[in-house]
Amino acid sequence: MKHFISGPNLGIITSRQTKDDWSALITDSICGHKTCAAYDINTVFPLYLYDAETSLIARQPRGANRREPNVSQLGIKAAEFALGLKWQPYGTPERNKEFGPEDLLAYIYAILYSPAYRERYAEFLKSEFARIPLTRSVRLFFLLRDIGNQLLTCHLLRGSGIDEHRFPVPGSGDVETVEFQMETERVYINARQYFSGVTEEIWQFMVGGYQVCHKWLKDRREMVLTEDDVMTYRRTLAAIGRTIQLMKQVDEAVESNGGWPI
Repeated sequence: MKHFISGPNLGIITSRQTKDDWSALITDSICGHKTCAAYDINTVFPLYLYDAETSLIARQPRGANRREPNVSQLGIKAAEFALGLKWQPYGTPERNKEFGPEDLLAYIYAILYSPAYRERYAEFLKSEFARIPLTRSVRLFFLLRDIGNQLLTCHLLRGSGIDEHRFPVPGSGDVETVEFQMETERVYINARQYFSGVTEEIWQFMVGGYQVCHKWLKDRREMVLTEDDVMTYRRTLAAIGRTIQLMKQVDEAVESNGGWPI
């Protein structure tokens, strides 16, 4: 976790073994123990490693704040060989000639959110860390990289589209119940107040063993939603809706470039 305190970072949270449906999630800060699996150990893989000794109390790095990509030399060489591109760990890589740590992270994240990948390797994902296939197609690599970046934006709640999910009725904000009405596409938190534009697909969306939209509100039963809480939930709904679209795009991109295995 110190590598998320020492400076800006991204990391993938996942599990090595899981009884739930396998999943992964991006983070840019310290994460919870049960983020992606309710019953199994979660592991976080930071993109960058900082060499500064860090104080967990002051949350301030001491000494130099230099960072290095958390990618093995074997992985770098394998990716360079497969793509015919040069690894550029610092600065902005030159498109179609170089690739960098954040390109690789986004590509990996897109692969992890492929429904076909999760189905194809379901048994392996239950018993070991995910293994990432390296495409030899530069076009597919950057196409998946672009989709992966959109997924990262969604899951860090930096995306837009919240106007589709409103909280239109003034009131107390008390979370007295959590009720989804499929016909009206509403999620009620009490007798009067609700979030709109919630499709069944969004409502049922799972990360690991968690039904995200339900759990977020259930954890706040007998509490009052603040304006920030309402905005966070609206962003979450928008992020899930966009994620569902992007997951389909990942599979479409792979199929249009030769299909699995890539």
